[in-house]
Amino acid sequence: FQRFGFDFQPLGPPIDLTDGSTESVYPSIVFNKDRYIVSWFDRSASPKAIYAAAIDLDGNVIVPKKAVTSPGNAHSRYPTMRALGDRVLLVYSDDRDNNQGYELYSRVFDNQLNPISAELRVTNAKADSIYPRATFGPKGDVGVLFRDDRLGEQHVWFTRRGCVTAT
Repeated sequence: FQRFGFDFQPLGPPIDLTDGSTESVYPSIVFNKDRYIVSWFDRSASPKAIYAAAIDLDGNVIVPKKAVTSPGNAHSRYPTMRALGDRVLLVYSDDRDNNQGYELYSRVFDNQLNPISAELRVTNAKADSIYPRATFGPKGDVGVLFRDDRLGEQHVWFTRRGCVTAT
């Protein structure tokens, strides 16, 4: 991780979020309230989870690297995040259900990267649902675009998540 000014000049030295001993790939970043949150997946760490860290405005790591998914013996991959101010929505692929490929899941975290929701399965079809991209919709929902192979070919699918509060 490294911060840059508007003139693309470094605002400090690079920060290592991993130690380089595993295969950390596919980073995603959002700015949430007063911090940057970076997520990635790791092909060879144990667990093979989505990891995340939080960095403050001055470039200090305030929440060190931690696993934010619980794949068990399976694999979590392809994170995308949406900043929600006081929390962060993470959408990712995981193959824990032995459904002939990856399914999409989502989970909400607070700014300290503590889970505040259960891991929720979003898709349910044989074959891969991967590479999610999340964006805000016009009525406060979150749209998720992703690649899905359920018909035996690669297609682009779309779904959305809404916010439901307790009554």
